Amino acid sequence: MTISDLQPYDPFMDKAAKSQARLTKIMEKFQNFTANSDILSSDTTILYLVLKSNIILNDNQIRVLLGLGDENKVHDVIYCGILRDAKYAASKLFTLLNFSSLLEMPLTDLKQLCYEIALKYKAIFFVPVEAKIKIRPPQREFPSFQDTTQLSLLRSNSGFIPSSYLASNFRNLYNRATDAMSGTTYSSEFMSASYNSTRPYPQGYSEIEDAEYVEIIKFISKFNQMWIVAALLNREYQELKAN
Repeated sequence: MTISDLQPYDPFMDKAAKSQARLTKIMEKFQNFTANSDILSSDTTILYLVLKSNIILNDNQIRVLLGLGDENKVHDVIYCGILRDAKYAASKLFTLLNFSSLLEMPLTDLKQLCYEIALKYKAIFFVPVEAKIKIRPPQREFPSFQDTTQLSLLRSNSGFIPSSYLASNFRNLYNRATDAMSGTTYSSEFMSASYNSTRPYPQGYSEIEDAEYVEIIKFISKFNQMWIVAALLNREYQELKAN
């Protein structure tokens, strides 16, 4: 005889225990399902909706969504790099698989392809959550023998650091993109002018204005930004099918 047998029967407690058991069983199934997968269910859901609704965006609309200006040469190079990668991926899919629509492709594979493209442009498609900045010493009227250069960790109040606040992200993307562009060279004077023209000055982040560099330590992926890659990939694939 157990202790539970000696306790009086309570129908309300019995009902609550059965309800909790059902909820626990459902949560265990969900956890086992997601633990065996390296994707988020929302990723493929958004991807399916983008392809099913057949969203077609032009270059200007995509640039606005990505926060890339249309009169900035640095942003032009970055967008050309994204567009080049999307065209290359679409051509490979068309040549090797020749689907009538990208909906025929497994969404998990298509999602992974979008991530591979987005990983080359982390400052655009990913959210930095932690950064290390090196700050220049403040300007003084008289020279000081004490080095005031310091390293500090920067975090926003919400836990995220908007990528648009970190001007060095665009500079790093610019350097990688220009290296990939064959036959294109830029002078150091142009690089400095472009960097200064894209450097933001947000409120609450005044210490960035005097920073010598910003080093991103940790990123978090946000597919709600990368759906644009899927829409761009779908657009380029449809153009290949039409031709």
